[in-house]
Amino acid sequence: MRGKGRGSCRFWASAMRVLGEDEGGVPARRGLVSAILDSSARLLEAEQDRWMLWVSVLFAAGILTYFALADEPGLRLALALLIGALGFCLALRHAPLGLCIGGAAFAFATGFAVAKLRTEMVRAPGSRARASLCDGRRVR
Repeated sequence: MRGKGRGSCRFWASAMRVLGEDEGGVPARRGLVSAILDSSARLLEAEQDRWMLWVSVLFAAGILTYFALADEPGLRLALALLIGALGFCLALRHAPLGLCIGGAAFAFATGFAVAKLRTEMVRAPGSRARASLCDGRRVR
């Protein structure tokens, strides 16, 4: 019978330690990544009253990213970023800092989409049409 021996108990005990509990239900020692994530979460929660100040910075970062691209992205990319960030925000709304992270992604995507929209609005009317060449000679 597979999984019924003493090795199975050791496996579940080690799995519980990895998941954060010792055999007696006492929290186990955490790794470096967990410690970094926990301390980052505590720092973000301590700065909760200043989160709104970062919205404009992330919005501007989205705009700067749009203009830093070598080729102009399509409208589909801007809409995909916006919809993806909104879905990300909705998916993480119940996580401890999910709304903060989702809101940051949404602010960035909104800046990117607004830059694309404004670029399309100020585009010259004939710029989409095929340009014709002139050689500059006068005909009499």
